[in-house]
Amino acid sequence: MRPAARLAAGVLLSCMLAPAHAGPPPSPRPSADAARGTARANKLHECGRLRAAIVEAERAERRPRSAMMEGIQQDLFSLRQRFRKLGCQVPAPK
Repeated sequence: MRPAARLAAGVLLSCMLAPAHAGPPPSPRPSADAARGTARANKLHECGRLRAAIVEAERAERRPRSAMMEGIQQDLFSLRQRFRKLGCQVPAPK
């Protein structure tokens, strides 16, 4: 499997199959503020992983082999689609 595809698949699976946190189960009745904070932290964590995966897939797209180009573009499309769906923000240039 291509490195970009492996990274993309891993990110997508981890986003869909397992929550970003792997700690103990939440308390029986978390406050609304705590739930919002956890959800926001999970979203930010996933956005960071997606951003890294998109950068890697874009690098792979720039050095294509004709047989791999379609798969790379499909991976990149899936990552960008999830990134936008979450409402992730692109960091300001430094």
